[in-house]
Amino acid sequence: MKLFVTCLVAVAAIGISVSSTNASPHATTSAKRCSTSGNYPPASYVTSIKVKRLSCSKGRKVVKAYHKCRKRRGGNNGRCGGVKGFSCGESRRQSVPGVQYSTTMKCRKGGHKVTSSYTQNV
Repeated sequence: MKLFVTCLVAVAAIGISVSSTNASPHATTSAKRCSTSGNYPPASYVTSIKVKRLSCSKGRKVVKAYHKCRKRRGGNNGRCGGVKGFSCGESRRQSVPGVQYSTTMKCRKGGHKVTSSYTQNV
């Protein structure tokens, strides 16, 4: 009987330790697509947001801060090196000279990553 109780306690302890190691529902290790609805800067149309090891709400805050920084550093053509402790960069993909361009920005902080595509009117 003691052996049965000991085994039962060991199984329960293993179950508790396994359930406590589950990842937070707000931070995932694989890339996750996020909604793009919300107030983004005027004349800028955010077409996609993806996060890795970060919640969508925090990812959206990084995207908003990035666009605010871009505007401070040169308006429609501004670039921003980083926000909220993230190191950021972007690459131009498509453009209609004098009209608009589309690009993807990427921000990283340790294992956390935010990627966002947007179209900017010039």
